[in-house]
Amino acid sequence: MYRSRRFWPCSNTMKNKFALYVHWPFCHARCAYCDFRAFPYQEKRIPAYADALQKEIRLRRNETGEAVLSSLYFGGGTPSYIPLEYLSAAMQTIAAHFVLPKDREKTIELNPEDVTGPFARAIYRMGFNRVSLGVQTFHTGLAEYIGRRHTKEQAIQAVQTLQEEGFTNVSVDLMTGLPGQTKRTIAEDFALLRELNIPHLSVYALTLAEHTRMHRQFMEKPADFPDEDEERALAHFAAQEAEKIGLQRYEISNYAKEGYASQHNTSYWKLKDYIGIGLSAASYYRGSHEKNTDSLREYLQWIDRHRIPVIEREKLSNEQLYTELLLTGLRLKEGIRFSELRRRTGFSPETEKKEAFVRLREGGLITFDDRRMGLTARGTDLLDTVLLELLD
Repeated sequence: MYRSRRFWPCSNTMKNKFALYVHWPFCHARCAYCDFRAFPYQEKRIPAYADALQKEIRLRRNETGEAVLSSLYFGGGTPSYIPLEYLSAAMQTIAAHFVLPKDREKTIELNPEDVTGPFARAIYRMGFNRVSLGVQTFHTGLAEYIGRRHTKEQAIQAVQTLQEEGFTNVSVDLMTGLPGQTKRTIAEDFALLRELNIPHLSVYALTLAEHTRMHRQFMEKPADFPDEDEERALAHFAAQEAEKIGLQRYEISNYAKEGYASQHNTSYWKLKDYIGIGLSAASYYRGSHEKNTDSLREYLQWIDRHRIPVIEREKLSNEQLYTELLLTGLRLKEGIRFSELRRRTGFSPETEKKEAFVRLREGGLITFDDRRMGLTARGTDLLDTVLLELLD
């Protein structure tokens, strides 16, 4: 077990601070709904990619200079598909080049079927303190239909194993709008979450992206899928069930017990600086959006030439920044502070858009006072309508 002194300091005095995301694009098999940049069954490419990740971390350190990481997140793909020696090497490289205080969130995404006692113990010793577990549903038949590889028993055992190995912060992902899903099956999922004492939950509606197996199934048998009203009813029911088990909604798709809101994802929603490492990873740093190449071949070539593989970069104008802060900030239950919008963009929507604010409040879509604005429950369902009014 290693413990780099640079990994554990509690100093937050450095001005240069950002969240770090590391992308692992490999997985066992592509899920039926997945349209992410992922590579099933590509074991031969793993060593070269793992080496390239370490090199990009070093290149990014040269670009940013000394910095404190506000959070760390390994996503995919399937990070639990990373051989432990490569995962450990990546963590050691991060520890050697950036400062990550001990109390900051260090998350890794896992699939339930990959979790064993030795694996959970190993990642805990590496410094991870939070797990995002891709359950989607505890019902074995539904999981199989959407291309997940775990059973109900494996999902339950995964949570229990992680808790036994020291993880007190385990987040579970669930999905609504699945073919064959009912309020009863959702209620059974939430009963298990209560029994397992889960402190954080993400609930996402099924998205039928083109060119996925699920989209083809929908085109062939649309009657098997819930319609728009049924989808909304299932989503509302899931939100109610979350509240019943003590998980408070703090973002449109996320629920947590007090003190367990995701530090890393909050950086995205508040549009704070974050840097993405790896294939197709996105960044927002010093006022610019960046995007790494999504070609694995090109990614490896750029890294071999000691170049950060950014193929898109856009410096945001104040108007663009204002738009993005609304798009992301309104997802949060706490809403948006007007003082923050003025400080970062120069815009004062509470005065410049006062008529729109009044219309939206009278329509029951937003609440606002002289300090902040936020969505109502109805406004959460009709976020696009709110944005159209505020961005017109």
